[in-house]
Amino acid sequence: MQTISEASPILEDVDLIDEYWEESFLNNQSLTFRLIFQSEERTLTEEEVNAQIEHIKNILKRKFRAEIR
Repeated sequence: MQTISEASPILEDVDLIDEYWEESFLNNQSLTFRLIFQSEERTLTEEEVNAQIEHIKNILKRKFRAEIR
């Protein structure tokens, strides 16, 4: 969660909302996060938010070898 929360200046909040662990996942975890993006100066565009989500995904893939579903 710390990696996610530090990845974007417009990310207001990040919460872990679900965690699933099972041996059939080959000892992998499945995590679900809720991300809230917000700016105090203006309304964010869909393109800005989508770009930040892609940026966060790329960081998670590089740092943790995460597979985004």
